[in-house]
Amino acid sequence: MAHPSEPRFLALHGLRLKGFAEPDSIATAMGLDADQVGKELESLADDGLVARRDGRVSGWSLTADGRSAHADLVAGELEAANGRSTATRPSTTTPTPPTTRPSSPGSWRSTTGCVP
Repeated sequence: MAHPSEPRFLALHGLRLKGFAEPDSIATAMGLDADQVGKELESLADDGLVARRDGRVSGWSLTADGRSAHADLVAGELEAANGRSTATRPSTTTPTPPTTRPSSPGSWRSTTGCVP
């Protein structure tokens, strides 16, 4: 059976995935009611985890505290769902490119059998 996530977490997670959004967009992405998402965002704003911007471009976004809280909540969700006991952040290192290059364009050969 799947682990049921709380609407508060889903609203925060949906906003993290969207980056900047209105409640209806988050609700569609997370399978929630838009009014419920709106109430959750207001509550999250009271806690300093999200902020609303109004103007030519309007919507909600996470604050720095919200991004940190999201990371902690994701770790808790994974643990509750028996996904992992400890969540790790993805690697931010760039893969090292090959150190050798062919001497001429005609010498490019694929090692996988595919022609570039």
